[in-house]
Amino acid sequence: MSYDLYLFPRGAASRADFERYFGGRRRYTLDGDGGAAYENPATGVYFSFSYLPPASAADIAAEIEATPEYADDVEWRAHRESASILFNMNYCRPHVFGVEAVDEVAAVVEALHCDIEDDQIDGMGRGPFTRDGFLQGWNAGNRLGYRIFRLDAPEAAGAAELQGAAEQHGMLIAPSQRIADVWVWNSRIEQVQDLLAQRGLDVFVPRVSWGRAARSGDVITFAVWGPDIPTVMPNEASHVLVTLGAKPSGLLARLGLGRRKDAQRCLLVDRVRLLAMAPVERVKAGGRVIEYCPVGGGAFDDAFYAGLSRGMPADDPQSLLRIVSSGGVLDADIFEALAP
Repeated sequence: MSYDLYLFPRGAASRADFERYFGGRRRYTLDGDGGAAYENPATGVYFSFSYLPPASAADIAAEIEATPEYADDVEWRAHRESASILFNMNYCRPHVFGVEAVDEVAAVVEALHCDIEDDQIDGMGRGPFTRDGFLQGWNAGNRLGYRIFRLDAPEAAGAAELQGAAEQHGMLIAPSQRIADVWVWNSRIEQVQDLLAQRGLDVFVPRVSWGRAARSGDVITFAVWGPDIPTVMPNEASHVLVTLGAKPSGLLARLGLGRRKDAQRCLLVDRVRLLAMAPVERVKAGGRVIEYCPVGGGAFDDAFYAGLSRGMPADDPQSLLRIVSSGGVLDADIFEALAP
């Protein structure tokens, strides 16, 4: 199931015009077959636009035969005889997909002077595009996707059972506000990185990712802290995945036959507890106070992390947590609103 929105440029629009426009925009990849795929690696949001050439006379005649009321619909015929652009975004996604997509759709509508046809539940119908109308249609359709997901898991009567059903599909469920907070942070990491650079700070600004901790089973958010990299510790991360340099030990180390030089050890630590023990500096940027560690995670020995990690370093982060893409984290609030 997906949100399908048709855009109709008011002037002549060729495939070359389509590819010229999307080829000049960030985060779009042209597929060479009239498609432009959007993907934001920071937020995990993705969707697509496709160029549709004018329908042939034979196709129009066949559609009128199947739906006779089209025969007297002048506006429908005008749209079918013109090129159009199809916007497509999957349902059963975090609500923030629509929040990020609406700006992109609005930009296309403005640049190519488009009317729209939106046949979604609670959609805009035919006519002008509006941001509120887009979000209303997206949210209504997305709720339907959640409803179908829930129907496919009738045993999921409670939050825990529903979470288990989501995990069977490689997904997680989290509060909507928490999802929104992580999306906002990830959507602004480039801006924050630039602001810190303007202040002369060579500090890495990480994205916040989602996962389920292996030991506790909790749904967590985390930032990665490299062994040699001063790093921001965003409030939106409940945990920090620390990557440490390899540490040979024992007889093999003395013989120079310890861990490979490129091997990394990982620890998953609680962010608040970490910042209570690690050196922290603060700077105001982008209207908020940014906390960062001015050294890399490898600046501390195993004794420092012993109480924080409550476990031994692991060679594979997947033994510490199950990582889930941002697009696979569903809104608990939507499921709660659907509950009988």
